Amino acid sequence: MRVITKSLTAFLGLTVCGISGYLLYLMFRNDDEDDLIDTYAYVSKYKTLEIKVPKDMVRVLIGRNGKSIKLIQEQSNTRINFKEREGSEERICIIRGSIESCNIAENLIQEFISNQPVLESEDIWIPMGCVGKIIGRCGEKITEIRSLSGAKLTINDEEKDFTLKRITIKGTKEQINIAKSLVEDIVEQATESQQRIEASLLKREPRLPPKSSENLKIVESPKVERISPIPGKFKFDSLPFFINVKFQFIVFI
Repeated sequence: MRVITKSLTAFLGLTVCGISGYLLYLMFRNDDEDDLIDTYAYVSKYKTLEIKVPKDMVRVLIGRNGKSIKLIQEQSNTRINFKEREGSEERICIIRGSIESCNIAENLIQEFISNQPVLESEDIWIPMGCVGKIIGRCGEKITEIRSLSGAKLTINDEEKDFTLKRITIKGTKEQINIAKSLVEDIVEQATESQQRIEASLLKREPRLPPKSSENLKIVESPKVERISPIPGKFKFDSLPFFINVKFQFIVFI
C-alpha cells in the first residue's frame, strides 16, 4: 500500500512539474520562435514546379512584351521563369507559388500550348537567277513576303548546286501555302521577263562584218611645218602688220 501511495505521489509531482514547465515556456518564449513557426507553416504551403515546354513555343508563350506570360501569372498568382537545357529542343518552365496556384498555372500553360497551331517546314527550289528578285533591294521583297504570309523564309547558302537555290519555309500549313504562292509569282514574272529579253535579242539583225582594208583609201593629211622662234629672240615677221608698223614708228621717233 505504501509503494502505491509513493508511486502515485511521484506521478502527480512529475505531472505538476511538467504542466508548470510548459506554462513557463509559454510565458517566456521568444517572439523569434513564433516567427520561425509561422515562416515554416508559410513555406510549407509553397512549392516550385518545373515543366517542359517546346523551344519553339517559348516565344509565343511569353508573347509580345511579355503580355501572355504576365496574364498567366496574374490569373494563377505565380511567378514564372524559363531555363535553357543545353543540347535539347525543350526549355524548363519554372513556376513558383502555392501548390494550388502552381497547378492552375500548369493547366493554363498546357491549354495555351495545345491551342497553338501546328508549325510545319517545307523546302522549295528556285532558279539561281531569281534569288535576287526574291530578296529584293536591301531585303525589302523577302520582308514583304514574310509580312504577308506570316511564315519564316530562309535562303540556304550551303547548297553546291549552282543552278538552283533551296528556300526553307516554316509556319502553319496556310502560311506556307501563301508564302509559296508569292515566291512562285515572283519566279514566274522573272522567267517571263528573261524570255522576252532573249526573244528580242534573237530578232535583232546580225551586225555586218567590218569592211576589208583593200577597199579603204588612205588619205594623208597635209603636213604643216611649224617654225618656233629661237629662244631669246623675238620674230617681228610673225606679228600682225599693224603691230609691226606701229613698233617701227615708235623706234623711228
